[in-house]
Amino acid sequence: MAFIRKGRRSAAIATIVVLVGAAGAATSVLANGVGKGEGNVGASLKAWGSDADGQLGDGAPVTSESRSPVAVSAITCATSVAVSDLDSFAVLGSGTVEAWGADEDNRSGSFGDEGKYSPYSTTPVTVPGITTAVSVTADTPDVFVLLANGTIVGWGNDERTEFGNGFDASGGSNVPVAIGKGLSGVKALAAEANAATLALLDDGEVDSWEDELASPNETDALGREVFGKESTEQEPRP
Repeated sequence: MAFIRKGRRSAAIATIVVLVGAAGAATSVLANGVGKGEGNVGASLKAWGSDADGQLGDGAPVTSESRSPVAVSAITCATSVAVSDLDSFAVLGSGTVEAWGADEDNRSGSFGDEGKYSPYSTTPVTVPGITTAVSVTADTPDVFVLLANGTIVGWGNDERTEFGNGFDASGGSNVPVAIGKGLSGVKALAAEANAATLALLDDGEVDSWEDELASPNETDALGREVFGKESTEQEPRP
């Protein structure tokens, strides 16, 4: 399979990140811009592919790519990992979130740190203000973190009302802010670029939101038929 890397620089292949369990076996494989992975406490990470923005996280000077796996620096207890176009994120057993790759200094604030490490970091750095993370998902350029209390925080540009806070696009935030107006009791979270954000709640209900921009008379990404107008949800709905 061939991957095309999107972003301000182009490369022939994606960045691939693998969670490696304590026994040395791979537990999840992720490509840039494609989903997230979950592992057990004790998982380390290996990566290969594009490294134009330090996406390999190995601390070495940036290169165009690596064709063999390298260890992501200082990650030995990852429980959740998300890989976006230009950066990656890992939740550690301690509840903190680590980030590496491109750290935009604009409203997106890729690491949720106001662009402190702009333009990139080749080693994982800690996202400020998060100590009880359970999982992370990244949908480029927005990043969402599920906390142990069942709420969500995130950062990014909120261009398509991805923050789900009940009003038009906010202009974004480069530090973590509350996501999903009044949403609590979240057990699992999924998000995809230019599609829906989905939250599985304790009672089994699935809430979803985002400006879908679905074409008229089609089914939008929230699974609803749209007749004669674009679809939009600016806050969580069942």
